[in-house]
Amino acid sequence: MAYLSARDRRAAKSAKRVLRPLLGVLVALVATGVIIFLAITKTAPTSSPAVYAQPVAPNPEDLRSEEIDALQEELSEAARNKDRAKLEEVALAILALDPEHGRAWGTLGRLQSQEGDPAAALVSLNKALEFSKDKTALLAARAGVHRKLEDFPSALADLEEATSLDPSNAGVANRLLIFKIQAGQEDEVRSYISTYEQAAITSQKPLWLLGAAALSMQDGDPQKAARYLDSLKFLLTPQQFAELLADPFFEPYQEETALRRHFLLSQEAVR
Repeated sequence: MAYLSARDRRAAKSAKRVLRPLLGVLVALVATGVIIFLAITKTAPTSSPAVYAQPVAPNPEDLRSEEIDALQEELSEAARNKDRAKLEEVALAILALDPEHGRAWGTLGRLQSQEGDPAAALVSLNKALEFSKDKTALLAARAGVHRKLEDFPSALADLEEATSLDPSNAGVANRLLIFKIQAGQEDEVRSYISTYEQAAITSQKPLWLLGAAALSMQDGDPQKAARYLDSLKFLLTPQQFAELLADPFFEPYQEETALRRHFLLSQEAVR
């Protein structure tokens, strides 16, 4: 071991005295850094990639249903405005989305009947009846098409079924009597009217008074027909009365002097 002089030993001791505090500070700083690092790593959440919500694609069935609902509103508005072109356009648009839409088929069938295409109307109304729950009005409409095709047995069958579904429907009940007159069953209608006329049940009158007026017209007695219409007019709203008189059966009688006022009033009610 090298021998140190007294002078060297004093210098080494002096260096130790200087370095010892510096070393203590350095150790303290390192320890503090370690503590801070551990605290940060313990409390800081583990970073992860940001997650963004993915847009949910709309359900095609929901979109289709919403579109059909909107078109049905358009159909109702076109019906209120009596816009036939719009009715046809919207009905076809609905059927393109839903080929089993009974209301659209019914609308199309009625339009085809009014436009003089009973064969097409029959196909459409058959579809409407297949896909609809409320069948009374559709059966009455199809009966009118059968009449245009001079198929009275089918027309009467439809009206009989409609009457059984809705016995209090004055339009259907009277139309059944009118169709029976046209089918050559006047005696049956005469007997039916006589029975109810003798019973004089007020609540039943709207179901046969128009048929009675039609029979009187057929018999060549417009004055008697006018009296029946007078009685019926006070039991219905002007709109209901007008709709009943709109049946094609009455067209040849509209210029009869005793009946003309009734037809004029009904025409004004539907304008």
